[in-house]
Formats: sequence, structure tokens, C-alpha cells
Amino acid sequence: MRKLAAASGLLLEFVGVLAIATTGARALYYPFWAVQATHDELARSWGGPGALGATLVHWAVAAGTFVVASLLIRLGRSLRRAPSRVSSDVGRPGATDSSDAPPDRSLGAADTRRTLWRIRAR
Repeated sequence: MRKLAAASGLLLEFVGVLAIATTGARALYYPFWAVQATHDELARSWGGPGALGATLVHWAVAAGTFVVASLLIRLGRSLRRAPSRVSSDVGRPGATDSSDAPPDRSLGAADTRRTLWRIRAR
């Protein structure tokens, strides 16, 4: 199950990187194409019939694609790094229980204030 999640995460990352690369290349190339395009070609393009409007619409779509692709990359990374949901130690003698975990060592509010006071005093 862990390998399936890792493979799925890797695939999502690949799709995200591929989407960013192709969309970025198209966003960089499109203004040059729009300047030399005919009126009929721009009329069929998103945001046409003007070169500036078509370019701005394509850049807006590219920005949205970048956001979605970056979310895919983050999701893929979290899938690859996520711990297995099913423990292989379940039911084995000597397996640790979650209650055997070390206590949380986070600082309380008083300890945090004391530490900040020491930092300011220096």
C-alpha cells in the first residue's frame, strides 16, 4: 500500500512539473505569436481579436494552471512522505502502543515568556 501511495505521489508530481513546464513555455511564446498573427487567427483565440487581450487571457490561464500544478506537486510530495496508515507491528508481541510514546515536550506559556525574557535581557 505504501508503494502505491509513493507511486501515485510521484505521478502527481510529474504531472504538475510537466504542466508548469509546458504552460510556462506557451506563456513565454504566446506574445510573440500574437504579434505576428492575423486578425482571423486572433479572433479564434481566447481573448481575441486583439493581440494584447489574447495575451493577457492566456497569461491569466497560465497563472491558474501554475496554481493548480503547484497544488498537485504538494499533494504528490505529501503522498510520498506520508507514513503508512497500517502498522506492520499490529498484533505482534512486543509492539509498542501509542500510549508508550514519549510525552510532548513543548513549552508552556510560562516557559515561553521566561525564554523570551532571557533573550531580551542579553
